[in-house]
Amino acid sequence: MATGQPFRRKEAVGKALDSATRVIDLLNEGARLLATQRPGEALTPLREALLLAPDNVSVAINLGGAYIMQRKYRQAAPILERAAELEPDNAMAWLNLAAAYLGRLELSTRATQDQAIAAFEKAAQIDPNLHNVHYNLGLIYRTAVRWRACAHFQRAVEIAPMTATPAIGCNCCSRAFPRSLRQLAMINSTASDHTLSRLTRSRLTAAQSVQRRAMTHPVG
Repeated sequence: MATGQPFRRKEAVGKALDSATRVIDLLNEGARLLATQRPGEALTPLREALLLAPDNVSVAINLGGAYIMQRKYRQAAPILERAAELEPDNAMAWLNLAAAYLGRLELSTRATQDQAIAAFEKAAQIDPNLHNVHYNLGLIYRTAVRWRACAHFQRAVEIAPMTATPAIGCNCCSRAFPRSLRQLAMINSTASDHTLSRLTRSRLTAAQSVQRRAMTHPVG
């Protein structure tokens, strides 16, 4: 009986590493497709990755982003809510969740705007230097609370001047604030850039952690 334990332990480690490696490959493929503006194609590898690793926040953020880029906000929201629950200090999870709640700004309601504002503000609390958080809060407040819109636009420009893009006027002051790319595309590109920059390192660390746990807690 005892002689079988090392074999089972080795087998468990091998399976865990195979699964972790598969998740890395799927996540990299999904992120690559998102970076080339192919969110529909990204759904297949990212869905499989989430099935293999349901608590992987990087997978959830990318999958949620893929849905948002296709304007499938209802599908994105629960995935991103889970990501924010798993990592409440992850600004990117809240940022993408805000985008899912808001949907298309011109079609949004007061209720969805309030949800989005709460999520955007949570992201800003975690990382005050996310310029797109302030930009999008400015867009939401622009028609209702103009002084807040002005403050958020100004903060966005202070963080990341975007002088190469067309300008929009702020209704509450004479200053013209640069306009970024489309609201949701901007959110997703920033989130994807952030995720891609940490992707391989974070997933390799996860694979190593899986190996250590398997060796520390043998099966059988």
